[in-house]
Amino acid sequence: MSIPLLLQATQDNLDLARARAMLRAARARHGLVEASRYPRLGVAASAARAHESANVPSTAQGQPGETDNLFQLGFDANWEIDLFGARQHERDASAADLGAVQDDTAAVRLSVLAEVARNYVQLRGIEAQIALARQSAMTADEAKTLAHSRLTAGIGTESELLAAKADLAAAQAAIEPLDATRKVTQHRLAVLTGSTPGEIERELEAGQAIATVPATLPGDLPSDLLQRRPDIRAAERRLAAATARTGAAQADWYPRFSLQGDIGLASAALGSLPNAASRTWSIGPSLSWPILRAGQITATVAVRDAEQQAALLAYRQAILMAMEEVEDALATYRHEQLQHARLLAAVVTARDRVALAQSNFDGGMSDFRSVLAVNQSLGEAQKALVHSDIALATEWIAIHKALGGDWCEGGKACVTSH
Repeated sequence: MSIPLLLQATQDNLDLARARAMLRAARARHGLVEASRYPRLGVAASAARAHESANVPSTAQGQPGETDNLFQLGFDANWEIDLFGARQHERDASAADLGAVQDDTAAVRLSVLAEVARNYVQLRGIEAQIALARQSAMTADEAKTLAHSRLTAGIGTESELLAAKADLAAAQAAIEPLDATRKVTQHRLAVLTGSTPGEIERELEAGQAIATVPATLPGDLPSDLLQRRPDIRAAERRLAAATARTGAAQADWYPRFSLQGDIGLASAALGSLPNAASRTWSIGPSLSWPILRAGQITATVAVRDAEQQAALLAYRQAILMAMEEVEDALATYRHEQLQHARLLAAVVTARDRVALAQSNFDGGMSDFRSVLAVNQSLGEAQKALVHSDIALATEWIAIHKALGGDWCEGGKACVTSH
């Protein structure tokens, strides 16, 4: 596996960058909610000139018919006492929302890395197929030359030469579609790594082998492996957020208490504003109880209850889908292991047949068509083996993705992101 490509995708993939931006926004929103636990403190200053009506009784600002000044400067504070836990539930919901976004970001990262790995395996597999196709074309060209020489020497037939030409044309025609697929896969890797097609082509050194995979898998996997899947963690946190919001809605049935106070200076003359005699202050509790909002509170609680139930169902569904994904990946991988072993044996047998056919042909015991036939069979067996190599590595990547990307044999956690 190409470590530089995975690192580049981690740093430059645009989907992952967007997810990180959303995570920063979620952290900022959580900071806003967390700030509610502290008292609100403000500064107020004012200057006014007012004329009192002569037709109303005297006010604190002046006598009827007089024009007065009023200068004020001070601090005011308000602190809600979270007696019934409404604000704490809101903070818990916000923290759970933030955790869900963090897990969403981890899910995007896991998906991007798995996609990079899968396309990298596809690319190396296509390169192996191109190499086989070119080798087949070279063999077919040699066979055509030999058939032409045999015909010229009077020991071959026109049918042999035509068959060799047809095989050469077919072998050459198979190269271009594979090369086009290789370029498409390179372009996909460029998008995944946040680079241009030209840049990714320079970074990818041709001729690398398809990634090897372990020969065995454990029969049973610990259940806690699923808890490392970011989508399950995100669903769990969203359930926690919905539960906390239900608690916040239920807390609206109870009164809210707060402490309010202010301290400052007030004077009719700006010059005397700093004097000690200009000091003012007040402090006292306040109570708010929405008695006439019972219908609205009841509806809000019902909404939150339904949202909590939906979040619970989504969490259960995420677990079931994760189990399905893991079991499907394991079953497909084990099946592909058996298929790969059979194809490997088929390639070995095909090579033995080629050697035997060539020996018989050299000894005059068989015709040239037999050599062409067994070489073609070897090429087909090698192509099938390359396809199986690709499938085996791809399914191994699928297993890692299904298990949250950090699984090692024996159920121990390990770092596989690189």
